[in-house]
Amino acid sequence: MKFSEKLKETRKRMGLSQGEAAKLAGITNVTFCQYEHGRREPSLSTLVKIASVLDVSVDYLLGAEKDCDWWIKTANYLLTQSQQEIVEILDDASLLEAVYEYLVEENRFRKQEENA
Repeated sequence: MKFSEKLKETRKRMGLSQGEAAKLAGITNVTFCQYEHGRREPSLSTLVKIASVLDVSVDYLLGAEKDCDWWIKTANYLLTQSQQEIVEILDDASLLEAVYEYLVEENRFRKQEENA
């Protein structure tokens, strides 16, 4: 997955708008939008800020590692939200697909451990 796609997906999982994520990272909304559309790439220092805001590693945003901790972070985030906000977050089909894929993979992994 490209950086731009990973950035957008991760931001949505965290329940942040482009404007909110940009403000937290100390950049303009236009710049953040350009990152998400692959028209521009952040400097290393900005990339570190964005990763911090999204609570993932730089490696994860660059596609070098699979960050499973985001499930815990996302669950904790959802616990702080109202029911309507949760519905809006989970209304994103790509998020639901990712959750499904994760659960299938986790189930497969647990079965392998049980059989070992």
